[in-house]
Amino acid sequence: MGRINSRSIMRLLQNSRHPMHVERIRAECGIGNWQTALSRCLELLHEGAIEGTRTSNGWVFSRKSRSAHSRAISSEFLQEHEKTERRT
Repeated sequence: MGRINSRSIMRLLQNSRHPMHVERIRAECGIGNWQTALSRCLELLHEGAIEGTRTSNGWVFSRKSRSAHSRAISSEFLQEHEKTERRT
């Protein structure tokens, strides 16, 4: 049961452009209990599969942002592109 909830949460957050509150995750994934949804989200956060932030309104979860490695590659590409444009 836990794996199914985790997969549906991961899929929901991957397809979402904005962070989501636990209640919305619970409702959209068809999880019956708010505590179960929070527990699954915290497990995924602990595993590093998603990102989460504790706010004054409770937890908000989102998909994992690009890794530092891919950001570094993007940065290198941008720097190389800027050098090429300066030459022309």
